[in-house]
Amino acid sequence: MLMEIVYNALTFNVGWFLNLFTGNLLWLLMMYIGVHILKNGQRVLYNNLVIWLVVTGTMDLARISGLSFYVAEALMVVYLMRLSVIALLEGSPGGMKYFSLAWVLTFWVTLVIYNVFMR
Repeated sequence: MLMEIVYNALTFNVGWFLNLFTGNLLWLLMMYIGVHILKNGQRVLYNNLVIWLVVTGTMDLARISGLSFYVAEALMVVYLMRLSVIALLEGSPGGMKYFSLAWVLTFWVTLVIYNVFMR
């Protein structure tokens, strides 16, 4: 997905971007609201960009390398890991400033755990 976006940006394919935007309005709104709630309205666009880059990058990584992530077991592990890490960050003073980093790191740790030990 990320490579398709880069390709269409380099070829100035405006129609493709309009189709992508209008076809995913619900997902964009849900992601914006979710990040707004989790981050208390601070740096919402930046955090949405980080999450978007992770998702589209992993879709390309899975396509290129054959690693799998978006399956039930891996998603369960990442959600449980994120739940515990976010609870830990909320309980520590000043821990929420590392929220985006923790979000991304839990994904990569889960990717390794799932593809090495659970697959």
